Amino acid sequence: MAKCTITWKEFEQNEKAIIAAVSKALANELYAKRFGTGSFGLYCSSKPEVKIGSHTVRFQVGALTVIGSKDAPVSAAEVTVAAS
Repeated sequence: MAKCTITWKEFEQNEKAIIAAVSKALANELYAKRFGTGSFGLYCSSKPEVKIGSHTVRFQVGALTVIGSKDAPVSAAEVTVAAS
């Protein structure tokens, strides 16, 4: 298991830079997905590394589910595909 070497304070003080770095790292990794539960959102199976001062931190990223999407309206195209 990887050991975390950064303190909460260092992490908190670099919050905006971390968010920007993770967003940039994931820009080409995220894709739209309908999950087995019926809900949908963005999916990524990535562990980007971000340099924070003298620390390299790895983030585990998975799913960003759209809240309520399981009950979202279904388009006519989806109904047609499901019926065939």
